[in-house]
Parts: sequence; structure tokens; C-alpha cells
Amino acid sequence: MRTLKFSSLLLSSTLFINCSAGPLLGNQYRKVVRTGLVDVEMAAEMVEKNLSMVDAEDQSDLLLLAGEYRRLNGDYKDARKWFQQIVEEHPTSEERNAAMLGMAVIDFESGKSQSLDTIRTAVEANVPETLNADRYRILYLVEMNKEGELAKRYLNKAAKYADAHTITKEHYHRDIGSTLATGTTAEDTTTTETDTAVVSEEERLQNIEIALSAKDWGTVIAGADAFLKDYPDSEFVFQIQAYKDRATEQEPFVNNRIAVFLPFTGKYGPAAQAIQNAMKFGLDGATLDIQFYDTGWEPLPPVVFADPDKPTTEELAAKAKWDQDNLALMESIQDKERALVKKAVIEDGCGVLVGPLLTDIASSVAEAASAYGIPMLSLATTETIVENGPEIHQVQVSLDQQISALVDHAMDVKGWTTFAAMIPDNDQGKEALASFTKAVEAKNGTVLRHVEYPEKSTSFTQEARRLGLKAEVRPSEKELEKDPTLDHPTIDFEALFIPDNHRRTPLITSALAAEEFSIGNFRINRHAEPIGVLGLNKWNHPTVVKNGGQYMQNGIFVDAFWNEAPDEVTQSFVTRFETEFGKKPNIIHAVSYDAIQISKQIFNSTQTSRQSIQQSLDNSTFTQLVTGSTGFQGQQSLQREFHIMIIKSDRLEKWTPPTEE
Repeated sequence: MRTLKFSSLLLSSTLFINCSAGPLLGNQYRKVVRTGLVDVEMAAEMVEKNLSMVDAEDQSDLLLLAGEYRRLNGDYKDARKWFQQIVEEHPTSEERNAAMLGMAVIDFESGKSQSLDTIRTAVEANVPETLNADRYRILYLVEMNKEGELAKRYLNKAAKYADAHTITKEHYHRDIGSTLATGTTAEDTTTTETDTAVVSEEERLQNIEIALSAKDWGTVIAGADAFLKDYPDSEFVFQIQAYKDRATEQEPFVNNRIAVFLPFTGKYGPAAQAIQNAMKFGLDGATLDIQFYDTGWEPLPPVVFADPDKPTTEELAAKAKWDQDNLALMESIQDKERALVKKAVIEDGCGVLVGPLLTDIASSVAEAASAYGIPMLSLATTETIVENGPEIHQVQVSLDQQISALVDHAMDVKGWTTFAAMIPDNDQGKEALASFTKAVEAKNGTVLRHVEYPEKSTSFTQEARRLGLKAEVRPSEKELEKDPTLDHPTIDFEALFIPDNHRRTPLITSALAAEEFSIGNFRINRHAEPIGVLGLNKWNHPTVVKNGGQYMQNGIFVDAFWNEAPDEVTQSFVTRFETEFGKKPNIIHAVSYDAIQISKQIFNSTQTSRQSIQQSLDNSTFTQLVTGSTGFQGQQSLQREFHIMIIKSDRLEKWTPPTEE
């Protein structure tokens, strides 16, 4: 219930009480009567109760009064009923024009743009000032970036009538105030013909967003149409079209329904199927309605040069064509993913989007999710995905969070301060190096150097030599006989960071041992101090123990999930999963499972909109999660406690702090 300080276009509270004495005289409700604090809903109820005390031929005044109070209070259904009664029962009254206008304004702000003609052509006289205020506000927003004097006239009238009521004043400042030139006031616009300032695309976008948040559907649609006409090449075109779609359909929403984006077709199909199985398993009898959408595609076969150092003219031409074709393919994929988000929201009414899995499309899906206002639980590993908007939440294990936990242990517990790195020559490797360097330097440590290697390489001898600052050409046997230390590596760091997987990392460490690095449990002599080896959750696989041998013993990595963690929630999950699928779950299964647990808990309480879901995601504490988290805690990434894992000679072992004696 809204209690407002306003200048009423209607009657004072004294007249409400005494209106049974006879009909309202001389259309007094159209005059501004300052009444102090008035409750809009209470005033409407008082008018409606007095309708029966007025002769039928005199009711049109009160019907208009009731309708306009209800409209101001946002009770569009009841307001339209009173306006409709005037049109049907009092067709010759002077209130009919205002009633037709009232219905048109309600219809337009409910998304029916065809009512704009009535708003334009209705006679201004004998119309409540509040109704004229909203009428000219709408017309100005439709015309404000068109050439000519019409927009100026609408602006002047909108400003003139805005002060009729606190609510109309709020509407005016919300939708029009930010578009005026600096220093321009409502008084200025009613007394002069000053041109309005040029409104930027960003300001127009902001005005439409404000109207969207207020569910002012008609203003959103009109503003979007004007924007698309005036700025057809704007970077915001997709966003504006999404806002228009939402307003046109008035934010369709189905409680308990979520969308899951997975690449069922293409080379990632088996992984997508495994994730789907983990999600269905995670339902555990819950009635959550999961809608699956296929985001897969087939990449173009790569162009391979016979000699990478000397590509032929034909090979270069083929590569140039591949670049062009791949760009077109990615643009078409982006359009496909956007269309899937639109379908999930506008056609299917989903309340949460889980996915996507692939980094290649994560940004375009997140951009569309933000534009269509659907909270998203991302399964992609990219760190920057949350920058697309507050709707985007990172459920996948964050690279920065892993590295922060790893560096804290390496520096605070192990006491290491100098590091080196060997990384794959790809975006993921470079992103990991940048994050690792930042974390180390934040604690006053140093990353002395790094070496890159081809991401699909299986031989690392040359890279090992470069890491040890060795000569490019190996010394001869004769030279080594004279000085056995001639080809020893320079080891001026305490630990080596290798952000690669459990298959490739053992090959790297064995190459380092072959180049006489003391590493793991291997020493080139009894006096050598082995360097430490650090990694991320891609090391978390039982085969790393066997394949790493002595070169990876005592290696340290982090993960948010360990299937031997002793807590009851994890062990229940692992036992049930192994019974269902005949194998132990990994981090991908665990993250997918957690996404469903979050969704289940969100929908345990009936949700009324995607906005309420967003609030629940941001503020809830989640239980039954198996990846070390209890919630977002006001962040867009799940906040986690990580397991610090140590590679032993025969097993993986979780590090635990020593007990204080």
C-alpha cells in the first residue's frame, strides 16, 4: 500500500466523506487540491464505496475518479474495469474521452503498441492531469530522437503535467529526467522552447532498462522500436531486441523449470551425455523440470603446414580461407546460441540456465542470458564470463580460486618464494601463468621465468633445457668428460608450476629429470635439493601416481572435489554414483551435480520471477554440495574451500594442517 505526499487532481478527503450529499459539482476532481498525506489505495476504495450513493446519470465522474486512482496505484485490471464502464454505460458523457485514453495508456504500458494511436489523438481537455502526464511522457519517449518539433511539444507537455502527482513526477524523472540537458528543469521546459540534448545510445539503453525493471512494457517496446530505427548498427542492437522480446511477452515464467545447455552433437557429445546423466542422477526424485538444449557443432578441420617454418603459398592461401570460413562459422554459432537462449526464456519460460560447457561459446550464451534476464550457472572454465552481467554465476571451479589456494599453501606452508613455470602454448596456459604470477607477486614472491611448449607436444627435452638456461647445443662427450657439470641446469627457483593435465605432466617431469633436474624424489646426487612441483585439478586422477613415478612424488595440486573426502555428503554422493554408473565421479560430475542441487534448493520455495531467483542465488546458503562450497556469499563465483592434495608413492593424499600440541 502506497502512502504519498501529493498534489491531487482529485477530491479532498473531506469531499470523499460528504459525497453522498449529491453529485460531484463542476468536475472538481480535475482541479489540483493539495490534501497532504493521502493513501492512494484507500482513496480508491472510498470512491468505489460511494458509487452506490450517486445517481446513475452522475456516476461517470466517480467512475473516472476510481479508475484513475487505481491506475496510479498500478492496479491496471481494476482501473480498466472502471474506465470500460464509462465507455459502455455513459457513452455520451464528457468523461468518455478520458476513459478511452486511460484504457489506451494501460494497454500500451501492458505491451499493446496498437493503442498508441488513441494516446496521440485523444482530446487533452477534461482529462485528469495525471493521465495527461503519463500520456505525454509516453509520446515523448516514442518521438524523442526523431527530427522536428513534435518531440519538443510532447516534452513540454510532459513536464507541464508531471507535478500533478508524486507518482507521475516519479515516472517523469525516471524516464525523461536523465535525457535532458544538464541544468534543464521541468520549469525550463514548460516556459521555453529549448532544444533537448542529444541523447547517447547508452542513456537510451538505460532508460529502456529502467522501464523494463518497472514492467512498463509499452514504454520498453516504444523505446526499443525508436532505438532500433535510430541506431540500426549499434553494439546494443541485440540487447535492445531482447528487451523488446521480454516486454512483448511480458516476461513469461514457469516456476521449477530450468534450461541446461550442453554440446550433445560433435566431439564433446560423450561428455555432454555423462553430464546429463549426472544431472538426472542429482534430481533424486525431485520434480525439477529440466529442459535440455543442444549447443554442439562440428569445428572445421584445421589447416596443417607440412613445414611450419616454411609454409607454401598454397598453404597460406588455404589458411586465409580457413580463417574467413571459421569466422563465419563462429558468427552463425553465436546466432544459434542466442536463439536457444531466447527460446528457453521467451517460449519455454525457464527460470535458470545451467551451462554452457564449452569456453568457445560461453561468452555469447552469457551475453544472451544477461540480455534476456535469466540467471545462469556457468559450467565453462573461463574466468571472465561473469563480466557479462550480474545474472551470470560461475559454478565451475574457478582458475583464480585454485591458484590462490595453491599459492597460499606453497608460500605460507612450504615457505617457497621463487618459482618458474612450464605452460602449454594456448590461452588456458597463458591465463594460468598470468593468474599464478599475480598471486605470487601479491605475496612478495617471484616467478623468475617460464617456458612454453606446443599444447599437443609429447617431447619436452628442448623446453627442459631452456628452463635450466642450458646451451641450445648439448656439449660433446669429450667436453663433459673434462667438466661433468658443464651441462647441469641452472636451478635458481624452489618450485615449478605446470598447469597441464595428468597425462602430459608426467612426461614433462621425466624430461626434466633427464636434463638433470632434481625433482620429486629424484636427486642427481645426494646433496641436491629437489624442486617442488605444483599443479591444478587436472592432475586429479589416480594414474598420475603410477605415471608420475618418483619425479612427481610430493607434487602438490588443488581441487574442490575429492572422492575420498570423509564427510557424509561427499561419501553419500560417491557411493550412490558408483552404484548407479559403475565408476567413481570426477570433478565434472561433481560440479554438474552441484548445479542441480543449487537449482533444487532455489525452487524449494515457489519463485515468482527470475528476479526472485537472482536474489535467492545471491543470498542463500546451500547444503548438500560436494565441491567445497556453501554459496556465492555475494560474489558471482561459488566461494570454495579447496583440498590440498599430495602425490605419494602409492596414492593421493589430502594434506591436513599439523595439530597443535
